[in-house]
Amino acid sequence: MRIRPAVPADIEGIRAVGEAGWWGTYSEYRTPGYIQAALDRWWSTEYLLDVIGSERHVLLVAGRGARRGYPSKSRLICSYSSLVISPRA
Repeated sequence: MRIRPAVPADIEGIRAVGEAGWWGTYSEYRTPGYIQAALDRWWSTEYLLDVIGSERHVLLVAGRGARRGYPSKSRLICSYSSLVISPRA
């Protein structure tokens, strides 16, 4: 499996993994409106483009040919803030 920095072409796959993760994880505990608001805020194309171009964060993708998951790491605190992996990985 190859891990590399995300590029704008990865956004569709990153969003698909994020949406599946949020709906699968939080649908029993949060309202659909809450989940959609979080996706609209933190998983939008515009937000992900900002993260990819940021000097404060590193967005990595990993997979075997297709985008399957990604870790997001803040350079300031040097610890992983999230790790999202597709169940189909």
